[in-house]
Amino acid sequence: MADLTFDAVIIGGGNKALMLAMYLTKYGGMSVGIFESRHELGGGLSSEEAPAPGFIHNTHSTQHTSRMYYEPLYQDFPDFEEKGAKYAICPAGYGMVFKEDMSCLLFYQEQVDPTQERTAKEIARFSGKDAETWLKLWDYYKKKLRPAMMERVFNPPRPGVKDAFDRLFAEKDSPLDPQWASMTCLQVGMDAYESKEITCAQMRGRQSADGIPPDLYGSGLNQIIYPLTLAESDFAIGGSHSVAHASARIVLQNGGKVFTGAQVEKAIIENGRATGIQLKDGSTVKASKAVISTLSPHQLCFDIIGKDHLSPQILKKVANIETRYTCLAWYGWALHDAPVYKAAAFNPDANNTQFLALGNRDLESLVKEASWRRLGLIPPELNLVVWCYSISDPTQAPQGKHAAGTEQFVPPARALTERQWLEFKPKHAADVVKEWELHSTNMGWRNVIGYFPELPPDIAHLANMAPDGNWAVIDCIPTQQGRRRPIPELSTHRTPIKDLYATGSAWHPSPGAHSYQAYNCYKVLADDLGLRKPWAEKGRPF
Repeated sequence: MADLTFDAVIIGGGNKALMLAMYLTKYGGMSVGIFESRHELGGGLSSEEAPAPGFIHNTHSTQHTSRMYYEPLYQDFPDFEEKGAKYAICPAGYGMVFKEDMSCLLFYQEQVDPTQERTAKEIARFSGKDAETWLKLWDYYKKKLRPAMMERVFNPPRPGVKDAFDRLFAEKDSPLDPQWASMTCLQVGMDAYESKEITCAQMRGRQSADGIPPDLYGSGLNQIIYPLTLAESDFAIGGSHSVAHASARIVLQNGGKVFTGAQVEKAIIENGRATGIQLKDGSTVKASKAVISTLSPHQLCFDIIGKDHLSPQILKKVANIETRYTCLAWYGWALHDAPVYKAAAFNPDANNTQFLALGNRDLESLVKEASWRRLGLIPPELNLVVWCYSISDPTQAPQGKHAAGTEQFVPPARALTERQWLEFKPKHAADVVKEWELHSTNMGWRNVIGYFPELPPDIAHLANMAPDGNWAVIDCIPTQQGRRRPIPELSTHRTPIKDLYATGSAWHPSPGAHSYQAYNCYKVLADDLGLRKPWAEKGRPF
């Protein structure tokens, strides 16, 4: 590759890189080069024709809350949706089926149920008091909690400065008990609600969102906050990769350059300042203003920067980052017919739920599952979440057919041998079909056209998710979320090396295919380099 020069060079071509480049090119007026080692851009926003020809499977991120994930982008890039960031919904965003009697608890989409009265009626079938609690929390969420969340997630952490959540929790009229912040998710569920059904349902939905086992102290607020956001959940039309395409189109339209198959070996550091990158083929690329890494903290510190440029304290903290919890058996399925659930006799919308957990009323079920995984063992019982893209987006399967997916938490890649994982692949498929068949009237191998298995060792082939195959890059445990993510010394997007910045899913506030880290990194760069600030121009707090 011929030597090149850009104002800013971005290492990695995932969704954080693309969305950061959207701002750097349009609002920063900078020349930007994105260097991605793989053949394709997008990172976690990935979709493939995988289970069978003509069937789309999101090989990573699948369920979004697009208006929360990308709200600033929709405001600052009016053509973002037109270029591909379009979403579809099911009437119910999330729900759980209880196998004891095939009843279910469904949480309806805000677009379908803006006041959440319909959801409350479903909750009331199990507890009238819990229905009242849900409506109270929803009112608080819309008036205060969601605006505070937006301000918090779309601003970089400022050490020593209270954020929107700190101010909110200090208010005396908050329905959020301050003690919940130090409790486990299970404890908070039992404290806030009286029925097992709502606690079990919310614990499983929340675990999909952040990967946190329900018995970790200090994670309890997630049990209240995440279930409320599920009322905004949706699927990207055409697959999650459509959003990556939309971002790339805007970057290219504004003069950005992308290079695939371009593996970055290290940052070039001269006199304590990053001046460019060196590629694996030996060629160099100069950066006159900034080098930005979107890789994992481990890659950043040990590969891109190198041990000689960092303190022993930082290196030790990064080496000890936890990555064992958010590991999944993630399967894509090509089906003749969409699943018809027995729970539809209890609520017909069970067949039109975007994300459906197949579980039970055992409050300790997910705790037991986490215990098995901590021991490096496959949990003996399934706690599946299933979905069917094509009931809300027919473009993801051939006409009259359906594309679906399933999720089960499993141990990290290093827990089992290669042979054990290979033997697990078909066994898990058989177990999933058996469980699906138990809960439905039409599922079984006769309804399956094909399936595509993804396990932690498969994911671990991606360097930023190695060695455990962690879908969130690093876990979102209490010590690795918010202003502490990934470690306090790196959480502000600045590194100890001048003009070298870092962002990605391993940064504040939490993992996911959202735009938080890209947007916040741009805010830091805007302060440091004197770039345009569209949020200030438009008078918004984020």
